[in-house]
Amino acid sequence: TVILEADAVVLAAGWGNAALTALPLAPVRGQADWAEGVTPAPVAWGGYAVPTGTGLLFGATHERGETEAVVSDVASERNRATLAARLPGLAGRVGKTQARAAVRATTPDRTPLAGALPGPPGLYVLGGLGSRGFCHAPLLAQHLAARITGAPSPLPAALAARVSPQRFGV
Repeated sequence: TVILEADAVVLAAGWGNAALTALPLAPVRGQADWAEGVTPAPVAWGGYAVPTGTGLLFGATHERGETEAVVSDVASERNRATLAARLPGLAGRVGKTQARAAVRATTPDRTPLAGALPGPPGLYVLGGLGSRGFCHAPLLAQHLAARITGAPSPLPAALAARVSPQRFGV
């Protein structure tokens, strides 16, 4: 939860928003792996491989309905197989890896949430980003800050309506 000013609260708790709101969120566990000493050019296809500064981050899995952020060897093998299928040369240079798992929140229409929640004024949400949080969060945060402060939003009105949490009528 982020408090922007005394009369505005933004719920930005990922999968935790499901316990805080009546929004129709669904969990998707995801695991990414990384290796040190292998530096790629960034690439995304259905998986991704990106440099970390000291190595490579690649993945990630999508396990719908899973609510436990548990790292698994099976998920690491899936990530390695995905990398090898697309970038076999890079995959061949990956040795020992480490992994991280988290639970993402998705919406039924796979479109993120950014806006005022129904109910008491001053309560907002930024969530439902699924596996596209790195892509969508910066722009949606700017939109939300603009809504809260009364500044012009960077989103056109039609797009702002598409990400409104009120589209679910909760």
